[in-house]
Amino acid sequence: MTDLKTLIRWKVESTSSAIPVAQAMFYQLNARKNQVAGGYHLYVTVSARQDLEGGFDCLAWLSISVNGHVIYKARDLWLWNDHSSEEQVIFNGLVRAFTGQLSIGVKIESLLAAIDYEKPHCSRQLLVLCENKSYFVNPDRLVEFGGSLFESWRKRFEDGERRIVEQLDGVDLEMLLDATFKYEGLVIHRKNMPRLVTFGQHYHMVPLLRAVEDYLLELPMHPIQQMEMAIELKMARLYTQAENWLKERPSAILEVHEYLRDNGLTLDNLHPKLFDICGITKHYVVI
Repeated sequence: MTDLKTLIRWKVESTSSAIPVAQAMFYQLNARKNQVAGGYHLYVTVSARQDLEGGFDCLAWLSISVNGHVIYKARDLWLWNDHSSEEQVIFNGLVRAFTGQLSIGVKIESLLAAIDYEKPHCSRQLLVLCENKSYFVNPDRLVEFGGSLFESWRKRFEDGERRIVEQLDGVDLEMLLDATFKYEGLVIHRKNMPRLVTFGQHYHMVPLLRAVEDYLLELPMHPIQQMEMAIELKMARLYTQAENWLKERPSAILEVHEYLRDNGLTLDNLHPKLFDICGITKHYVVI
């Protein structure tokens, strides 16, 4: 992946709370900042440009940097709407006090053409009913993501069924189909990632979980947080990356203490397995 292109940049010393607008292809990016205790409250939104027609949904990376150091990075799905300039919030949080320059950058990863899978089509011959909604899908395509749910759909389709009733939460199923079927390929972003992990683990969707791990490996997480997530989600590559970082540090314990202190945490908040990995005992305290 190439470096993020900086679209918005300003000096913290500026008295203006309105940050210049940046236009990225079919979208308009806006940001506002307000000084608060401990730093700045940053609010970033994106909306469809109303001077253009026929846009696409967009998968994009948002990056926030302080003096060139990335403090936040995430992938988002921007939804196109021909008839609305409604803003979609892509960052709403605190940036700690600092001196220097704050930069906001965005990289368009791909433009996405959505299909309406609530309407029948010759390529989508399996009807899935859930709560009050109908979904027309292609089980051969869905099975590529693995897991018992999609495999059962294909098996039943091969056995001649063309109509399946699923007793799942309707919101969850639609989120899963949006990620796996609405676009040409799998779409993972910060909003759907946690639920995709839950589905992936419950239905043993190995290809989907590998794709989620690829996404997590690109995020600028602290290695301690990365290791905790890897242990919790059982992701080997994520664990190895964090473990290699710890092995290179002369004092892993010191790194753990600094991480806990900087985030207002205590040893009680640390994942139990990290105690053994870092050689921490109950006699340690966070200073």
